[in-house]
Amino acid sequence: MTYHPRVLRRRTALAVAAAVPISATALHAPPGSASGVAPSSEHPRHPRGPGTVDVHAHLLPDYYREALRRHGVRRVSGLPVPVWSPRLALRFMNSWHIAAQVLSVPDPAVSFLRTPGARVEMARRLNDTMAALATSSHGRWAGRFGGLAVLPLAADSTPEEIMAAATEARRALTELRLDGVSLLSNYGATYLSDPRFAPLLAALSDLGARVAVHPNVAGPIPATIMPPYLLEGAFNMTRAIVAMSYLQVFTAHPGIHWLMGEAGGALPYLAYRTSLLQLYPAAAQNLGLSDLDDQNIDYGGLSFDTAASAAPAAMSSVREVVPVEQILFGTDWPLRAPAPPRRGATQPALRKVFNEAELRRVTRTNALEHFPALAARMARAR
Repeated sequence: MTYHPRVLRRRTALAVAAAVPISATALHAPPGSASGVAPSSEHPRHPRGPGTVDVHAHLLPDYYREALRRHGVRRVSGLPVPVWSPRLALRFMNSWHIAAQVLSVPDPAVSFLRTPGARVEMARRLNDTMAALATSSHGRWAGRFGGLAVLPLAADSTPEEIMAAATEARRALTELRLDGVSLLSNYGATYLSDPRFAPLLAALSDLGARVAVHPNVAGPIPATIMPPYLLEGAFNMTRAIVAMSYLQVFTAHPGIHWLMGEAGGALPYLAYRTSLLQLYPAAAQNLGLSDLDDQNIDYGGLSFDTAASAAPAAMSSVREVVPVEQILFGTDWPLRAPAPPRRGATQPALRKVFNEAELRRVTRTNALEHFPALAARMARAR
């Protein structure tokens, strides 16, 4: 029998909730800890064998979900706010034979908070929580998590607030030793290509940061019967990447290692159509290029993950834009939570696009190369 994905998600959530009771104490820290995370001897075991590495997973601790509730935010990434805990994350990973997850905070991140001070405070707390998970030496936690810092940004962020975000990025990367930074494709109607973000991106480039861009459904949304997360996140992601290419954001900040979430939205399919060389043939002549069909000039330096896009149509387009070495496995858990497999591979449709050697790269090796600090922690935990 075939179930609608929403039914599967609901069944999975009910099954997990029944097996693992969650309370407000699920993330209580030991005395003296400010992270909100405490190891538990009840956590499931590490999967046998090497396992995959999930670069697109989310962290939603109790205090963050409570803040969303207090501010009337009922959805993240356009979906109902899911229950999350480190224990549930490990249970999911072990069910899917995932060795490690790289965590980030989904949209709206901290942009829903009304004051700059509240956004800074929440961002710092979330980043401290991620760092505690990532650096844990507890046997069943060690080497299981990475973290991408959330920054205190909103649609109305002032230049001073942008600099505060740069300060938090520096703290997260140099003091907390997180694996990178997560940014939203847009904050309201303001995309990452906007010049106001230039000081932040310059700081991230100087730090050699890994920057993951996550789709955001916020912003002007046309009247449609479709839920916003189905289309608007992908379209906002596409707008962000194309605008950054046109405004030379990628070339202006060469130190950033970009990872575009959810296959970059519709960008891979539109890569040729939006190519600067396609729009401006004179540029090709000036560069001595005879073939305009070369969108890699614009987008070939980016990496893409498979979250919400692990199907032949999407992945075939992605691999036409970048080599297999720049495609990384992601699940989007717990926002899109499939039922644990009885047998077989994670995201089995990937096998229709990649051979076995390529699949090992996509599901593990590429992530270890993209996030070397995570790879080192995983190696120490063996």
